[in-house]
Order: sequence, then structure tokens, then C-alpha cells
Amino acid sequence: MFRSRLRHGHWSGTCGNDSMERDSGGSGVPGSRGRTVGPVADSVRASAAAKESKAMKRREFIGGLGGGAALAACTPQTEQQGVASPAERFSWKLVTTWLPNFPGLGTGVNTLARYIQEMSGGRIDITIYAAGELVPAFEVFDAVSQGSAEMGHGAAYYWRGKSEAAQFFATIPFGMNAHEQNAWLYYGGGLDLWREVYEPFNLVPFPAGNTGVQMGGWFNRPID
Repeated sequence: MFRSRLRHGHWSGTCGNDSMERDSGGSGVPGSRGRTVGPVADSVRASAAAKESKAMKRREFIGGLGGGAALAACTPQTEQQGVASPAERFSWKLVTTWLPNFPGLGTGVNTLARYIQEMSGGRIDITIYAAGELVPAFEVFDAVSQGSAEMGHGAAYYWRGKSEAAQFFATIPFGMNAHEQNAWLYYGGGLDLWREVYEPFNLVPFPAGNTGVQMGGWFNRPID
């Protein structure tokens, strides 16, 4: 799933803290009451800070929804201009590459739209357009990129013509299974790479469904 960067908004939200640090006062000697100091402690704190920063980036989307902020960054502007009012409501169009209520993929879009509406407290209302209802299936990428729709849902390998790298962010023959793909995206830097690939098109991609690795291969002639 991806959404346009052309609309106004600013990443925001209150996030939790997964790191913990012992600090009860005292001598500062390891093993005693107090705060551990020295090179080892500095290394531990640096590691905890890095983990906290990474976790916050992953949680900003959900935090932003719950906190009443818009979902995505846009063209350069001040932070003050980019923050939505808590009372502001949005009506977005979501275009897909699937037939209406297509089992699995098409019905998954319905679930996604419902979750976003619930998590935003009803402030974000999404109208789903199946393939051909607003734009043809393979024009979804351009429609969102150009701002004709706020969101799109499809398979990243459909956009190989836009960028050769796009196909690796979907399920491919001899590729990763669902668990491996998610691990790469969320913990191996895959999502950062994906966003870098889509950034020239004014798009922000998000994982939104995984069918698992495709069996066999893609060939342009029969294999006997």
C-alpha cells in the first residue's frame, strides 16, 4: 500500500518507550545501588537510544493516527503548517488493482480501510475504488503519484516499469517467505529502501498484506 506525499500533513504522535535504565541513586558503582557509569554503561545507553529511535520510527504511523495528526509528510513547509487540527476530517480515495471484493487481496483492502477509520476515531473516511472504477488497474501508481487519489493498493512488482527495484518489495519467485519479508522490511532496512525508491514519485509505501513467496518463476517462453 502506498499514499501520496502531495497532501499536507506531518508525521506526529505520542510514542511509548521500550528501553529501561536503572537509576536509583547512590555510588554509581556497577553491582551496587545506583546508576552504572563508565564505558560499558555508555555503550549500553547508546544501544538503548538507538533501539528507542528505531522503535519510535516504526510506531509513528499508529501514534499519529491516535494522536490526531495527519499521516504523511509532503512538500517542504513549516511544521506548524503541517499539523492537522484535532477536529479536522479527511475524505480520501483509495484506488486498487483488484476487482471488487476479490477474495483475499480485494477484501483485505476493505479491512485496511476499516482499521484506518477506527484508529483515526472516524476522522479519516476512505472510499475504495476497485480496478476500473476510477482508474484502470495499472494506472493506480500514477493516480496516487499525481494526487488524483490519496492512497493506492496493489503489488509492488506491477511497478517494475517505474523502477526495476520495485519488484523486490513484493513476493517474487524464489524470494523470501512472509516472515522473512516482514523481518527484512521492519528490522533489516527494507522499508527505508522502499521509501527511497518511491520518493521520486511523491509516494510513501507501507506493507499492507503478504501472500507469501510465489512458487516457480516468471518466464517469457514455455519451460519444458
